[in-house]
Amino acid sequence: MKNTLMLFLLIFSGFTKAQYNLKDFIVNNTFREKEFNDIIPASDGNYFYRLQDNFIFRISWETGKVVDTILNIENPEIKAIGIPDNFEISRDNKKILFRVNSLSLYRHSFYATYFVYNLEDQKISMIANGLSVRSASLSPDGLKVCYVYQNDLYVEYYYTNRKIRITEDGKEGNIINGAPDWVYEEEFSILKAYDWSTDGNYIAFYRFDESGVKEYPLIVYNDSIYPEVRKIKYPKAGQANPIVQIKVYNFINDKTMKMDIGNDTDIYIPRIKWTLVKGILSVIKMNRLQNKLYILFSDVTDGISKIVYNEKNNRYIDEIPENYPLFINSDNDFLISSEKDGYNHIYLSKDDGNSVKQLTKGKYEIQNIIGFDPVTKTIYYKASEISPTQTEIYSLNINNNNKICLSKSRGSNDAKFSSNFKHFINKYSSCTCPLKVTLCKSDGSLVTGLTDNTELTKKSKEAGVPMKQLFSFKTSEDILLNGWLIKPPEFDSTKKYPVIFYVYGGPGYQTVLDNWSINWLNYLATLGFIVISVDGRGTNGRGEDFRKITYRNFGYYEIVDQLETVKYLSRLAYIDTSRIGVYGWSFGGYLSLMCMMKGEGFFKAAVSVAPVSDWRYYDSVYTERYMGLPSDNDSGYTKSSLLQYADMLKGKLLIIHGSADDNVHVQNTYELSNALIDADKQFETEIYPDRNHSIKGGNTSLQLYTRMTDFFSGTLLQNNKR
Repeated sequence: MKNTLMLFLLIFSGFTKAQYNLKDFIVNNTFREKEFNDIIPASDGNYFYRLQDNFIFRISWETGKVVDTILNIENPEIKAIGIPDNFEISRDNKKILFRVNSLSLYRHSFYATYFVYNLEDQKISMIANGLSVRSASLSPDGLKVCYVYQNDLYVEYYYTNRKIRITEDGKEGNIINGAPDWVYEEEFSILKAYDWSTDGNYIAFYRFDESGVKEYPLIVYNDSIYPEVRKIKYPKAGQANPIVQIKVYNFINDKTMKMDIGNDTDIYIPRIKWTLVKGILSVIKMNRLQNKLYILFSDVTDGISKIVYNEKNNRYIDEIPENYPLFINSDNDFLISSEKDGYNHIYLSKDDGNSVKQLTKGKYEIQNIIGFDPVTKTIYYKASEISPTQTEIYSLNINNNNKICLSKSRGSNDAKFSSNFKHFINKYSSCTCPLKVTLCKSDGSLVTGLTDNTELTKKSKEAGVPMKQLFSFKTSEDILLNGWLIKPPEFDSTKKYPVIFYVYGGPGYQTVLDNWSINWLNYLATLGFIVISVDGRGTNGRGEDFRKITYRNFGYYEIVDQLETVKYLSRLAYIDTSRIGVYGWSFGGYLSLMCMMKGEGFFKAAVSVAPVSDWRYYDSVYTERYMGLPSDNDSGYTKSSLLQYADMLKGKLLIIHGSADDNVHVQNTYELSNALIDADKQFETEIYPDRNHSIKGGNTSLQLYTRMTDFFSGTLLQNNKR
């Protein structure tokens, strides 16, 4: 009995260093938050739908309680088809479109088999005869399904099996209708390159001509005697892009009309969206440098377009939000966000292009416009008004300028509203509080809790998991930088600890946020490391000048501010500045290598995962937005290239890459390896065959994080035993 009691006390009084297990942080989900997966609001504003535990539930916005089970996946007919990956509800709330057997194409896109389930007669209809298709969606009346098959756009009346083939020129590697090419998917976040009109009489769609885009070959080994060569149309910086047309199919006369978007084909169309006026389509057009933006209104009867808004920027206009523009009335007045005054704020524009009114103002950033209630004339949006590390939910009445903060807790908040804007679901977390999901009224008052993670809070405290702590400091240039650090368990300020920097540093991104996270970085702290991350210049949340200072000049200011962080740490008695490592992935992989090459010898070891080694190798949209064209900025591209600094490498280096990475190609690592070899520099490389940018699959994650842990332990920890 005494021995049993002692064992109980050892288990629940907190873990010792030897008891921490990497699997608990990587594969066992021991410290994973209980999530509240995405909901689908019903069009009537009374209910929302949620897929959970093999059921699709109808849930009341008024109470947060389940009022009906509309689909049981254990139903033999459904189970025979397969477990749905996701679903869509028709506007009349009587049909469900769901997909099964999803097969990944690129990072976000996929092929899948689709079915429609009628809630009234419980009939299941197979779409496209069970073929694997892309981007399926229901029509507004719920009686038709649009999808892309073999690069052509189809509409199917699933009850009668009648099909309309809207396009006939789709061809692999040449023409894509209704689905994005690689670069539009990756950089403009487009998955469905078409849009139903509200009345269902029209479908507007993209036509991509990628015949002039050069191919990048991915070698897929897949245990075959002869590997497969998979070719991807991938436009790199300065190279040919796909040529885009916008067309509209008219169901009334069975004709397709091309919209006039101008004669210049070297442009981007990041968004198309139907306005609230029948037959008028909005088209967002940008020049190739992405520093000029135009909102066009296109008439579907003749294709004629007019410019209703335009904007220019001395550097670049950042990625266009999904709901840009947001139309608010039958006059086609619309809301947009813009950095015209140096910070991202909300503007109201008339369709004449002459009247633009700024609605929010201040030295803070609007993160996104969530929606607009036409009844109360109220905008709902997310902003970082209190701090760049936090987000809040606000309402703003455009008639009286009355602004209310709807989120009640400081940290990271996000919200999804009912279609009538009477309720919203708030997702909240902070450095000290894991995900908490609440149902609220539109004034921010609480209706009920939906999910919390009190058990996780208790479990992580009992286990002694070290958590991140926010801090800030001023650089020698008097610039305030935000950061977080994770200290080892049983931290002793009289001892000196090795440090690992976690970096990303790319434009439009932050690593320093007041939110909950337990991952590999927390595990590193249990081994005796202090783990730190600092958002330097070039990152998001601090206004246009702070972020865009890196324009045309990657790899300079980012390194300066990481070195400023080293200088700050050197003033702390418990930091061992002779043992500093750095880790990053993608842009962070690039930055971690820059730290090793231009970091003045402060960084002793680095793990660089999937790095860009030369920005000429990366895609056109992203790279040119921030670096300009190579032909106009050759010196900038050269100065930003890691290949120029291979002979400056100091310390131990491990480079990791997936051989099937379609985003940051393994070419980057191979070319960097050649440069390091030519410079007679020793380094380690780990190539993961057939793995993509996320380097996952099977036992990959555990093997990967074990490899990185062992590398840092061997290079930076003294007398370490794990």
